[in-house]
Amino acid sequence: MKHTGWRKPTPGLGIAEQLAQAGEQVGVPKTRAFVALKRVGAYIGLKAGDMLLLDTLGAFTQ
Repeated sequence: MKHTGWRKPTPGLGIAEQLAQAGEQVGVPKTRAFVALKRVGAYIGLKAGDMLLLDTLGAFTQ
């Protein structure tokens, strides 16, 4: 992993980087992505207004 930011490189960040790069080309249906977002929204600190905004944006995107 190439160090390009403020965080100290760790083995966990290296694994996360590899998984992120592998997932860049994976297509996920919009409905599946929004179901996942709704399940984790509260855990990652999204408020009701944030969820409403994301739902609205999702309704107008492909």
